[in-house]
Amino acid sequence: SCLEKTGGQMSLRQMRQEHNDLCKISEEGSREVREALKELSGLKDDEELEDSESKDDTASAMYPEAENVEIQTGPA
Repeated sequence: SCLEKTGGQMSLRQMRQEHNDLCKISEEGSREVREALKELSGLKDDEELEDSESKDDTASAMYPEAENVEIQTGPA
């Protein structure tokens, strides 16, 4: 980081600029999360199930050899 490179010395102007940049990133990220949550809350339970089932069907069609694959968890 800049503070590590400069030994803790930083101009007020640069500090304000970085603060503004971080605020902008935070606001944009928060907006995207709120939009996604709003979209998810608008889905009905049936739509959610249909979407997940259609994704499973698509994956099965693309990778039929993966139907009987056993996934192991933990150390081998």
